[in-house]
Parts: sequence; C-alpha cells; structure tokens
Amino acid sequence: MTSTPEAGAIVAALSPATAGLVEHIDVFDEIDSTSTWLLSRPPAKPGRFRAALAANQTAGRGRRHRGWLSAPGAGLYLSVAHTFERAPGHLPALTLALGVCVSRALRLLGAETAQLKWPNDIVAMDGKLAGMLIEAQHRGSGNTAVVAGLGVNVDLPEALLGQVDSGWASRPVDFKTVAGRVPAPVELAAAMIDAICEAMSRYAEHGFESMIAEWRDRDWLLGKRISVDTEDGEISGIAAGVDGDGALLIDVGDGTRRVITGTIRMAERTAVT
Repeated sequence: MTSTPEAGAIVAALSPATAGLVEHIDVFDEIDSTSTWLLSRPPAKPGRFRAALAANQTAGRGRRHRGWLSAPGAGLYLSVAHTFERAPGHLPALTLALGVCVSRALRLLGAETAQLKWPNDIVAMDGKLAGMLIEAQHRGSGNTAVVAGLGVNVDLPEALLGQVDSGWASRPVDFKTVAGRVPAPVELAAAMIDAICEAMSRYAEHGFESMIAEWRDRDWLLGKRISVDTEDGEISGIAAGVDGDGALLIDVGDGTRRVITGTIRMAERTAVT
C-alpha cells in the first residue's frame, strides 16, 4: 500500500453485512505484528470481529515461526480477530476456508490467476502472492477465539525481492505484477476484511465442506509431484486434492495418504498427466 487508510474510510467501504459485525479497526503506519497486537487485546464479542492493519510490520510471522518480510508501502498486513459463538468442527480447516474467500476477493480486484497452495498460501504466476496464519486468542466463557493474519504482496521493491528464497513457489510475486495495477489502500483493506469475515461466518455455519468445490477449482498443487515433510517423515507422490477436513491428499502409488500438517517440498515443476 502506498499509504495507510483511515479506519473510518475502511468501515465505509465494507459490505453492510461486515460493517455491522466489526467492533473496531486499529490502523498503524508501523507495528511489530498486527496479530500480536490483537492477541494482546480482549477478544471480540461472540459473533463479532476486530481488525488491525499496518503499512509495515517489523516482526511479522508465518507458519512454523518463519518471518514475513515487509517494507513500508510494499504490502497489506492485516489481522482479524473473531470469537465463534459455538466451537466450529475441525478448526484447522479454517485456514483453507480463508484461502477460498481471500483468493476470490483478490481475483475480483484483478488478480485473476490467483490459486490456492495447501495449506495457507495464495499463488499467482507460480509465485507467492499472499499468506495466512491462524492463532488462538484468549478464551473465556467456553467460546473459541482466533486471530487470522494475512499478508498480501502489493508492490514489492527489488531490494526486498532479493531477500526472499527463490525456490519454486517460495519466490514472491506482487499484486501490481499480477493485475497490472496497484489497488487503492482502502479498496484492498476493505475487500480483505470482507473476505476474512465472510470465511469465518460461513465456516461457523457450514464448515469447510461448503467451500471445498471452490478450493478444488483453484488447487495449484493438484496433479503435481510433491514431497511433504511431516512429523512422521517425508511423503512423496502426486497431489490429489484435499478432503472435507482440509487434509492434503497424496497419491503414493499404492493408495492415498492424508496429511493434516506438513511442509510442502516440490519435486517436479510440471503437472503430471
């Protein structure tokens, strides 16, 4: 983002359904982590949302404690806190539900080739466009509270590109390159908050099953030969989609293996037919 939008302008740009559920939006020019900020605050009321966004993060993070590099004006760094009125089934699949709604919103903004890479990345032009991370928040009265963090590469400087791993699907790509334009900060922020709130609300009511068809339509790994590092060792085979619980399915030749958590390692860049 080239500038930090005001909270009032973001609220005005939200869909009516979302605006009525968002309790508060904190906006920062720079912060260590928007997720850390929300995790330190009281949880949102059941069924409601709180959001925090920044033009720059100094200590953003991704899965498995990896850092998320950023620079002022280079991206959108957003977190949304939500308290579920009742605990949803199989919460880990929420990350995949978020990916479905966020990728759809990015496509509507112009990133028409955005796809989903299990479990938490959005890919375009074979590069990482965005990433998500869900963390548990303080809990009270039996409610389930989470914070969803989202980083979107918007307009990355060459200096930042040189600091990021250049491996397949680890290299970054930005919205400007994919869509040919830089979205207005308010437009992007509102669209991403709308998408996250929609994903959490739909997940609470219907689970991941209601979004699995959309995931399959945008599954970037499908048909590719991959290796996955898991707690039980490495699993190699052909990516065969995901199931209703959000697990990655791998065709290992003599059957199908389910992977609930793991790190993807690529063995071949071309799809297997």
